[in-house]
Amino acid sequence: MQSPRRSPEEFVRALLEALASGRPVAVADVAFVNASDLILGDLLRQHPQVAGLAAYGGWNTAGNTLGTVLAAAMIRILALRNGQPRSDGRDA
Repeated sequence: MQSPRRSPEEFVRALLEALASGRPVAVADVAFVNASDLILGDLLRQHPQVAGLAAYGGWNTAGNTLGTVLAAAMIRILALRNGQPRSDGRDA
């Protein structure tokens, strides 16, 4: 499903740019109700840099997805600040 205002390609470009900056980045995939965006998922799988995401969620309701992603991202950010290693091998 596409719409004139939706560009998964542009979103992934901006996401990769944000990841390259070293800022914590999380994705709450809420484009569709009760499912992740398959086009976005396919695009993300093409870029190994997404392993550096603080969190990703795309399931159930938008509320559940947002709550899960925010909680997971905060846990990851706090772990990085307290000296836990990053999953992508870079320093915090």
